[in-house]
Amino acid sequence: MVERLGDALAIPLRERNRLLRMAGLAHVYPEGDLSSGDLEPFRRVIDRLLSSHEPFPALVLDRHWNAIQTNTPAERLLAWSDERNLIRLTLGAWRPLTENWDEIISALEDRLVADLLRFPDDPTLIELHDAVRAEVGGRRSPTLPDSRVICPRFRFGEHVVRTVTVAAHFESTADVTLDETRVELIYAEDAEAERFFRGLDDGSIRFPN
Repeated sequence: MVERLGDALAIPLRERNRLLRMAGLAHVYPEGDLSSGDLEPFRRVIDRLLSSHEPFPALVLDRHWNAIQTNTPAERLLAWSDERNLIRLTLGAWRPLTENWDEIISALEDRLVADLLRFPDDPTLIELHDAVRAEVGGRRSPTLPDSRVICPRFRFGEHVVRTVTVAAHFESTADVTLDETRVELIYAEDAEAERFFRGLDDGSIRFPN
């Protein structure tokens, strides 16, 4: 019955294990480690996805929005701070770099609300949501955003870098870690952003200090 409810309600595997334990049953879904031999085939897929995406940034995120693996272009973005959590980066080091910050922070609030529907008792997600909600305040506007997909628009010195972000994840998983892992792939929206990322790759463009 727990499994049938989990399928019908699309309950994440971590929460299904918790429901099973509450019902006095053993958990069903293992929680592997991406560095372990058991998950090596999936790690190879992730490694290939990250490397093939260069010269554009790609980050592997856990359910708390922590960057647990990146490619080289993403490391350049993360070099602005010691922080590895994308929510805290957006609230902190990336805030002055993001031209459409109001749009981004509102979109992040929506995504965190969706995360809390999946993990309603997760203290870290609650903390991140509360921090973002406090920043959003009355910033929400009834006007439509200037893009069909709300993605960061960065300014690095004289360069305005418009991006499009796509999230990739494993389907039909039977492992908690794989169920919660996603890869954020950042693409260039226009020719200027394309030149910027390719310039970083060949050394003809450098991030300003």
